[in-house]
Amino acid sequence: MSSERFPVVDERPLLRPERRWFLRSWRDPAQLPTLPPGCVYVFAVEGRYAPWPHTEHPRGTEPQFTQARSVSVVNTRYRRIVATTWVPSRDPADDFLVRAVFGCRVARPDIVAAHGLTGLQTDLDLCLRLEEQLIRLQHRFGVEEMSEARAAVAENLTTAYRQRPPAVPGMYIEFEGVHVCPPRALRDHYAGLRDTIWSWQTETLREAFELERVKHAEELLKSPERADAAALARQEITAKQAADRAFQERDTRTQRLIEQVQKWLDADGAKRAPIDRRYFADALFQQLTGQPAPGAAPAGRVHSNGHADPPADGPLIPPQDRVDGG
Repeated sequence: MSSERFPVVDERPLLRPERRWFLRSWRDPAQLPTLPPGCVYVFAVEGRYAPWPHTEHPRGTEPQFTQARSVSVVNTRYRRIVATTWVPSRDPADDFLVRAVFGCRVARPDIVAAHGLTGLQTDLDLCLRLEEQLIRLQHRFGVEEMSEARAAVAENLTTAYRQRPPAVPGMYIEFEGVHVCPPRALRDHYAGLRDTIWSWQTETLREAFELERVKHAEELLKSPERADAAALARQEITAKQAADRAFQERDTRTQRLIEQVQKWLDADGAKRAPIDRRYFADALFQQLTGQPAPGAAPAGRVHSNGHADPPADGPLIPPQDRVDGG
C-alpha cells in the first residue's frame, strides 16, 4: 500500500492578509505551496471551497486569494490504485490475497478538498474489504481449489462494481480488474513439485541419451575400420594414422593367411593340399582387394584331394596334373 497522498497532495492554512494601498487587502503569494504538474489550487473561502480558475499564479490582490483561510493542492490526473484485502479459506492457516485495480480521476476538486481526501488508497482498501459479494466467499474454498476461487472472486466483484462502483465524494472510480494470489505455502509446494518433475524429466532424457551413445559406440567399435573412422571424425587421430592402421591390419591378415597355407603344405608334405589352390588364390585376391578375381571359378565344396563337388551331370574327371602319383 502506497503512503503517497492522493488526490489532495497538500493543504495548509494561510496567514492573515495585509493592508496596503488605499486599504486594499494583499497577501504574499510565497505562502502558497508549490503547484506540481497536473494539480490545481482550491481555496477555502467563507466556508466553501473554490478551485483557482486561472492558469497564472496569484499575484496577491485577487479577492479569492486574499479572502481564503486555507489552500489545498489537488491532483486531477488519472491514476490506477490497487486495493488489497484477504479472503479467508477453509483452512485456518491460509488465506487468499485479493488485489483489485481501480481507475481513479478527480471529478470535483472542490468536493475532494472539502472532504480532505488525502488517502484514497486506504479508502479503497476498506471499500474492498467490506464488499458484500466478497464477504460471501469467505471460508468457501480450500487452497487446493485455487482456480475455482479465482473465478468466483472475479465474477462476483465484476458484477458488483459494474452495477455499483465504489462511491468516494468528488471522485470518478472505475473497476478495471482483480487478481487472486495463492497462499505462499501453496506456491512453494507447487514450485517444489514442478522442480522435482523437471529434474526427473531431465534425468530420464540424460539416461536415454547415454544409452544411445553407448549403443552407437558399440556399433562403431565392431570393426577396426569403424573405430578408426569414429576416432578420425572426433579428431582423436589423423588421417595418416588411420591409413597406417588400415595398411598394417591388411598386412597382418595377409601374413596370417600365408602362414596358415604354409602350415597346410608342410603338414601334407607339399603333395596333397586340403584346398583347391585356384579357389584359394581367388578368395585371397578378393580378401585383399575387396573385388572378385578376374575369371574366378564358382565356389564349391573342396575335398581332401583338392577337387570340388562333381557336377550334376556326372563325375568330375581331374586333370593329369592333379592326379596323385602311385
